[in-house]
Amino acid sequence: MASIHETAYPRFSYNITKKDLQKVYTPTADETLWLNKQRLNPHSKLVGMIYLKCIQRLGYFPKTNEIPSSIRLNITITIYKN
Repeated sequence: MASIHETAYPRFSYNITKKDLQKVYTPTADETLWLNKQRLNPHSKLVGMIYLKCIQRLGYFPKTNEIPSSIRLNITITIYKN
């Protein structure tokens, strides 16, 4: 039986593996390049990327407090590493 986060009504899994973080929630080079071309301050770029990756997975914009900290941290590290 499929987990609830893998059904037609996706939700976040709060036990996200490193493999899933890398595969699903790590921004690609093209996404990072696109985001850097936008005229946004650093905080807005980070929030934009977090929402971009979440909507790609869920199909809707989640509330900020619903996004697991591991996803936010993974994206933050990736954005500021570049």
